[in-house]
Amino acid sequence: MIGDSEMTGVNRGPKKLIGDSEMTGVNRGPKKMIGDSEMTGVNRVAGMSNNRKRDQLKQTGRSLLELLPLTSDILPQVKDCSYCYATKFHSETSNFCCLDGRIVLVNNELPFIMTDLLTSMSDEAKKFRTLIRTYNNLFAFTSLGVKSDCSFSKRNKGIYTFRVQGQVYHFINDLLPENDRAKNLQLYFHDIDNELQNRLTACPRLSEQVIGKCVQYVQQNPYAYFFRNLKDIPNLGDYKIILKTISGQDQRVYNKPEVSQVAAIWVEGENNGEEHQRSIEVKTHSNQSKSIEYYYGCYNALQYPLMFPFGETGWHQGIPKKMNTLTIEKETRLVQQTSLFLLQTL
Repeated sequence: MIGDSEMTGVNRGPKKLIGDSEMTGVNRGPKKMIGDSEMTGVNRVAGMSNNRKRDQLKQTGRSLLELLPLTSDILPQVKDCSYCYATKFHSETSNFCCLDGRIVLVNNELPFIMTDLLTSMSDEAKKFRTLIRTYNNLFAFTSLGVKSDCSFSKRNKGIYTFRVQGQVYHFINDLLPENDRAKNLQLYFHDIDNELQNRLTACPRLSEQVIGKCVQYVQQNPYAYFFRNLKDIPNLGDYKIILKTISGQDQRVYNKPEVSQVAAIWVEGENNGEEHQRSIEVKTHSNQSKSIEYYYGCYNALQYPLMFPFGETGWHQGIPKKMNTLTIEKETRLVQQTSLFLLQTL
């Protein structure tokens, strides 16, 4: 029991007795008298009649709606990068994209087949652009791995939402398919004579004509060329397949890696010096997928072959930088001074 001497100011008011039936868990104990002023939020609503509860909840809902803004907030517009022409965002650092021109990548011209599908106003091109993600996934060398929250993906309950929990992963599968059902990179060399039909079977809603164009489009891809040639190798399980995470090509000069720069194959057990530390070994039949890390140079080329038809190396650790004139002059003077010092000490 709380006495009047303990209730001061706004706490004074009608007392209420809480019975044992209303106190559960650790709340069970001696009965206590509390004032209305101590009953806030859910407790206050619980002590009201049904009509008062409805009125209070309605009022709370109206109050929340009043807090919603009536106008959209638009971030200040920022000029594009003057070096690489990347789109900039408000509060983004000025050299975030290319380090003020020190990172230079060669842009390759997109083949006509893809240019036509991306720009033409024909029905075929429009349908391709609508399903471009599906077409890309059909030709991707890697598969997508996520932990999806299916509670938001039911189309009969509101808007379809693809909600991912945790990180998104890209995996590369074994060379030999399970149950003769080829997918991803396996489609490039498994039953190659029926490749078009196999891809159409994997995704029947796509256009056979567009799939045929995409098959022709990826022929110049070094990864596609490498995997297609695996069909001519007997006893494939005796060989080791290695994909290089970085092609080694200088992107500042040339960004079309050759087949030998993106992948290698040799007999199991051999070590010819070509294998380097950061590489991806593709198994023939291990039932274990290999993860393609986001910092690998081949990350984009393997997952988005329609965007990177030449197997262009993406961002990776240790990417070469373009030295500006001032830096070159400083290093030149340093070398000259060092050489002069060595001559004087002789």
